Amino acid sequence: MIKESLYLDTSVISNYFDTRDPMIHQFTREFWAKLPKYRPLISRLVRTEILQASEPVRQQMLDLVVDFELAPILPETQELADAYVAANIFSAKQYNDAIHAAVATTTQVDYLVSWNFRHLVRVKTKRTIPLVNSSKGYSKYIQIIAPSEI
Repeated sequence: MIKESLYLDTSVISNYFDTRDPMIHQFTREFWAKLPKYRPLISRLVRTEILQASEPVRQQMLDLVVDFELAPILPETQELADAYVAANIFSAKQYNDAIHAAVATTTQVDYLVSWNFRHLVRVKTKRTIPLVNSSKGYSKYIQIIAPSEI
């Protein structure tokens, strides 16, 4: 049986350890328990964002994702992220969020998983990304969800 694939942005990984919001922390831990049923991916951008965390959390997050597949950030990924910005899905300041969505699209994962309700897991993004993707020749529909939806 082929496992569905999940692209995790950094918010999912950081909330595994962040207890400031007990509900999100609990949902993240429950999500992690379900991960063996899926094929999880991260990108170099996620690794870079993890490396910006302070110790000991930095190493804990790296250890948590050590076996995850590393999705590439290709020139077409950056072109797609630029298209998202041009379509006003993301601002230039939110370029990393555009990259996360573009990586999910160009690697054709089933789900982009995030706790970022401000820029990623919101109606506008969920409605407009498929339109831009289709206009750029990407036919697979990528679902953008919170970990609690798995």
